[in-house]
Amino acid sequence: MNYLFDCSVDGIKSRPKGQCEATVFSSDEVWLPVPNYPRYEVSNMGGLRRLPYTDNLGRKHKLQYIKGRISSRIGIRVILCNGTCIDKILARIVATTFYGYDLDTELTVNHIDGNRYNNDINNLELITREE
Repeated sequence: MNYLFDCSVDGIKSRPKGQCEATVFSSDEVWLPVPNYPRYEVSNMGGLRRLPYTDNLGRKHKLQYIKGRISSRIGIRVILCNGTCIDKILARIVATTFYGYDLDTELTVNHIDGNRYNNDINNLELITREE
């Protein structure tokens, strides 16, 4: 499993020994941290989760999978918070994280099969508006 990161995984549910910080929970699914949002990880299969943490009042928050909300025009939208909160399209988060771009890139995310709810990395490509 090589997603532009040098990861050599030594088994299921283990941390990689390479350069990246991916977490592998199955042989098919790879989780990478979302750039600039350290509490969140995104999956190559289109999943998003918030990692467990303790807030400034001492409350413990568990691992939470984020479903997002469905928009018929643009796909699934999610909110990421790190001091301030932003509303982003899940496909953009998946594509930019795995292809190594910034979330605010000028490139457009294209769903190869035309299904805006299929956010698998193999179905996403970053292209220019002209393409």
